Amino acid sequence: MPHAYEDVLVVRDGDARGNRMVVRLTTSSGRRIVAIGVPQPDIEDRLGPTWAYLFECEGVNLVDAGAHGTLDDLNDGIETAGYSPSDVDRVIITHGHSDHDGAAFRFVRDNDAELWAHDVYARTLTFDDSRIQRNLKTPLAAQMNAHRSRNGRSRDSDSFWRTEPGYREAKKGADVHRRVQGGELVGDMRLMHTPGHSPDELCVVLDNVVFTGDHVLPEITPHPTCRVRFTEEVERALSPEYTDADALYGLETYIQSLRLVEELGREVQVLPAHRLFNKGRFNFTDVGRIGEIIEHHAERLELALDVVDGGGGTLTDVTRALFPRQTPESPVYHLALTEAVAHVELLHESGDLEIAGDGGLRATGSRNHLRIVGESAAAKLAK
Repeated sequence: MPHAYEDVLVVRDGDARGNRMVVRLTTSSGRRIVAIGVPQPDIEDRLGPTWAYLFECEGVNLVDAGAHGTLDDLNDGIETAGYSPSDVDRVIITHGHSDHDGAAFRFVRDNDAELWAHDVYARTLTFDDSRIQRNLKTPLAAQMNAHRSRNGRSRDSDSFWRTEPGYREAKKGADVHRRVQGGELVGDMRLMHTPGHSPDELCVVLDNVVFTGDHVLPEITPHPTCRVRFTEEVERALSPEYTDADALYGLETYIQSLRLVEELGREVQVLPAHRLFNKGRFNFTDVGRIGEIIEHHAERLELALDVVDGGGGTLTDVTRALFPRQTPESPVYHLALTEAVAHVELLHESGDLEIAGDGGLRATGSRNHLRIVGESAAAKLAK
């Protein structure tokens, strides 16, 4: 098992996906990190558990806490590792999706711990994330809304923003004790703002490790957001430096954030929130994984452009090409549709596609998007 840790000790075995697993990692600098596989409320969730991480630096830190309704599993994992939940000084939330922060609100209340999260997270706690992200910037919004109307408020419409009973109520009543701006140093920790998958995403850098939340994942590629327009209500809630929605949402924003983490160097190990362990094996990876993720999106951009250039002039055509196994009746079709939108938006912004008022697509003949994905990805596409 190739990896860069001095020691990997399985404190408690879990199932083949890592549910309820507890692992102690020792970094090359001798620091110990505990990884806890907190199960999803639906144990069959395809992502597997949310991996929460416990380590000491200016006190005891917990990165992410798992989903709403899984607090007992989190506490059990902490105790199995030899700590008490009351030992934790702060919970650092990587981003505001319920499989990451759902158990945090009760945890910090029960244990008198602090909740740390990005400033955007803190200022949008009272808003429904899914509604913010439905307010698309381009005419593609009409096609998205038509899909939602045809399918009703089915489970796919909110599958990305899980709605366990009580989650949103708990989130709205939460108190964020430290509103992180990004680039902050806390002892040996560096907190990086890396939007794109979520507008409030934080990566935590410690020694030769980066805790990436959903920003960088092994095996699967994180879902990029679509461009949105903020309502006046949302704009008023945000700090002035974060009212530019284009700096927080969209595939290009996500790629730019990936580049920031890539600059840390290949020697830095990635500790992700999902798939650290899957199918009975560890998925240890380093920052080099970012190149693979960008190449994946480069391939999808080329495929989307080829579809439109070949006469397929609708968002549905692009979605069908990018996700041939998904149908409009699929419970995850909405995710496929929004990811297709993210790719079409980047092509539109780069001048490679035009979007008509009715949402129709037309290729312009240019390939300007290659400058965004970078030389290495473009070179691989050319082979």
